[in-house]
Amino acid sequence: MKKVLSIAVIAMMLVGAFAFGGAQMVGTASAAEEVSQKMVTVNGQGSITVKPDIAYITIGVETKNDDAQIAQKENAEKMTAVMEAMKKAGVKDDEMKTQSYNIYQTRDWKNGVETAPYYVVNNSLKITTEDIDGLGKLIDAAATSGANNINSIQFGLKDDSALYNQALALAMDNAGGKAKAIFNAMSVKMTTPSKVTETSFGGELLRNAGSMDFAAEAMMKSVSTPIQSGELTVTARVSVEYGY
Repeated sequence: MKKVLSIAVIAMMLVGAFAFGGAQMVGTASAAEEVSQKMVTVNGQGSITVKPDIAYITIGVETKNDDAQIAQKENAEKMTAVMEAMKKAGVKDDEMKTQSYNIYQTRDWKNGVETAPYYVVNNSLKITTEDIDGLGKLIDAAATSGANNINSIQFGLKDDSALYNQALALAMDNAGGKAKAIFNAMSVKMTTPSKVTETSFGGELLRNAGSMDFAAEAMMKSVSTPIQSGELTVTARVSVEYGY
């Protein structure tokens, strides 16, 4: 009876050993298969150049006076005149909004001597316009009505989603061309992409045209302020992996 029991135990141990060994072999084969998977990774870029169809201008009025209330009053009067001029130029109420307003006290230095303190009031108005061609006349109207600085001019696109999708397609073509050249050089058949990653992000596209500081008197001598909108470039980028 003891012999029979011993044989049974040995048999069970052998079965377990074979099962454990089989599992090791499967795991080893899977790892080897994973190592043998080779990849070619390429980056693609696509760009589309277009004219902007919207502009953003920040027009400011700055006043100075020894008396804070007088500085504020003068600023309010000038900014009211600027807003009225913008309306006459075709800018709608919902295309204008106050960007910033601040008042502070400061001093100057002349010949090494500190001057008496005075107050400075700054009021900035952000204007949105689709009239790109009439931008110069709009700036002239602001200057002649009392504005004495332009903090920024930006050009953009109302909606670049369709253009961005076109740029994405170009980026995929660009990546595919690179991959084809690599596979041909290796004398390996090119497969379909196993993974595509969009590495760029669509969104609002803006181009800064710089800032201006000017005096209204100087601007009044000019017939028209020339503004060149230039062009905007919508760019998309992808990373593409090919297995072989």
